[in-house]
Order: sequence, then structure tokens, then C-alpha cells
Amino acid sequence: MFEFAKGCAVTAEDFDQSDSVALIDGFIYSGSVTLIYSPPKQGKSWLAYGIAKRITQSEHIEQIYYLDMDNSFSTMKERGFDRHLFEIEGLVCMTKATIDVTPLQKLQEIVRYAKKDAFMGVLFVIDTIKDFIDFGSAGQAKAFMNLIVEIRDAGATVLVLHHSTKNEKGISGDQAFINSSDNIYSLRQTNRDGDKLYFALEVTHARGLVEDKNYSVDTQSLTLVEEIDVSVMLDEHESEFVHKAREVLRDTKEGLNKSKLLSKLGYRKDDKRHGSILEEHVGRFWSVKRERNIKIFRIKE
Repeated sequence: MFEFAKGCAVTAEDFDQSDSVALIDGFIYSGSVTLIYSPPKQGKSWLAYGIAKRITQSEHIEQIYYLDMDNSFSTMKERGFDRHLFEIEGLVCMTKATIDVTPLQKLQEIVRYAKKDAFMGVLFVIDTIKDFIDFGSAGQAKAFMNLIVEIRDAGATVLVLHHSTKNEKGISGDQAFINSSDNIYSLRQTNRDGDKLYFALEVTHARGLVEDKNYSVDTQSLTLVEEIDVSVMLDEHESEFVHKAREVLRDTKEGLNKSKLLSKLGYRKDDKRHGSILEEHVGRFWSVKRERNIKIFRIKE
């Protein structure tokens, strides 16, 4: 063996150590980069706080570093960070006000510690990309994600928060965010009921065994709960729309195409907002079958 291969060749033990563990089943896995993106004001930080609190209970994570470069101390206090996360053993938070370098320089400092297996059992939360780089710059995006990958390859689990494009249909910025992440979710806050925020997470890119998820976060306790009952995810208007649509479909056993269904519900047949609600809940409240290349909606009991 040549000298350049000594000490860095893959061994059987490397594969044993690389086994991914579900920190939150079907959602967050050890040794992976999970990127969650959404439009502004959708509650990404609320969800991240809930995720961090849940993962502090995992036997597979010993240390959490929360790099909150987005929120002020007053905002963090208002959201209960000081009461529910700050005093948890093993959780360290850093903000723009507590570091003496730029957020990107702090990330570069962290990477200097990213040697083989150095970050096993460590979770990093990056809140949010826009506070580290100009995400519209392809060069900065690639360099940033290279740092994230180096941290992951040293054994860490990384959760990264980001923004969507203005039309809310994709990740804002460069393709590097997609190429370098293991699993990517689109986030939408669907409802708020008292102290509970409800979030729908849709997988848009995946390398692991992840799936679409619905969660709530209690804003008083930061408790994260997976919501199995889809109906609780609906706001008042959407809940009423779904109820009426189910009634119409229940009375029309042969089913209806989208235009006719919207018309019976009192909407224009080209109503995009309510048409998207119909599409979103296929498989939940109704089913769809193509007949002569036309989608037919039927009740799902």
C-alpha cells in the first residue's frame, strides 16, 4: 500500500459506525443533512425549537449546537427558548450578539474541528441560511454547503433552515442547496389553534427513508407532536371546504371532475386556490382516478 492511503482507507468498522439512527422516526436521521424551507413567517424557528427539544431526549445525541443567527434575544425569550431549551444540559446556543465574528466565520471555525468522527452524537441547527451568506450567489451557496457537508462527514446531524422562492414553489438560491442535502422538506404552517401551531412537511428531495409529516408545536412548552389526524391540520376555511366537498362527493357515487366539483361547491371551475386544496388532500379525504385522461374525484371513506 502506498503511503498516501495509510490511515485513511475505508474499513469494516466505518460501515458499522455509519448506520443511520432515527432521531425522529421518518423525519430526522443521524449523520444526515436535513434542509427545511418555507416562505417567511411560516414558523420555521418554532418548528426547529420543537425538534431540538425532542432530540435532547434521544440517547443518540449528546450535544446540540443551535446557531440562531436570525432571532433576537427578545424574540427567543418570547418563544420560550430561555424556559424550555436554554437550561437543557448539552444544548448550546449561539447568536449574532454572542459571537465576535460573522456567522459564516463561526461556521468555518466549527469546521476546523470536523475531523473523523469528531461530531458523532452532535446535532447542529442552522437558523437560517440567509444570515450566513448571500444565498443568491452560486459561489457562496456552494462554499456554505461544502462546510455543512464537512460537518456531517465528521459524524454530525445537521438541520438547516432556509427560505423558498417568491412563488413558494422551490428552494431559494443555488442548486447546491439541493445537491448537498440528504433530505429536503417544504414547510407550510396550516393552522393555529390556541397555543398550538400546525405544520405540514412535504418531502421534495430525499436520499433516506423519510416521508411527509404533520406536526404541531405547543408554543408554551415547545413540545413537538406528530399529528396523525389530518383534520386537525386544517384552518377554519379549509375545514369547511373539505366538509362540503365530502358531502358533495358522498352524494355523487360516480364521482366528479375538478371543474364540476368546484362548480357544485360554488366556486369558479378555474379557481386555483380551491383547486389546489382538492389536489393537496387526494388520498386523505377523497381519491382520484383517471378516466379518459380526466381526473375523477370520489369520496374516500
